[in-house]
Amino acid sequence: YAHVQSITLPNPTADMIDITDQTNSTAARDFQPGLVDGGELAFTLLYEPSDTTHTGLSDAVLARTQLWFKVTLTDAGVATDFFKFSGYVQSTAIEAPVDGFYSMSATVKVTGVIDMPPGA
Repeated sequence: YAHVQSITLPNPTADMIDITDQTNSTAARDFQPGLVDGGELAFTLLYEPSDTTHTGLSDAVLARTQLWFKVTLTDAGVATDFFKFSGYVQSTAIEAPVDGFYSMSATVKVTGVIDMPPGA
């Protein structure tokens, strides 16, 4: 349990390749999808310096380590959907307020295909 407070799931996007040629009889360009970019995962968690999962995120940036992620969405405490993918931690930042808990924000760049629940 990572104590995640907020999360922004990856938003895959496809490059669009212009395939317009001289035989096009319309005044419009033709496109087809190219490679898909898996996007980024961004999250904030309650940071615990003694938790190796938390400190491992910062270590993964410096080591350039590819990690596997499984994000489980819950509805009333029951796991309903999950997203699985691999990625590289791009950045981490720790906030230490005067009055409150430490927090860490992290951004992960997805590499490869995201295993997403149906209809997501």
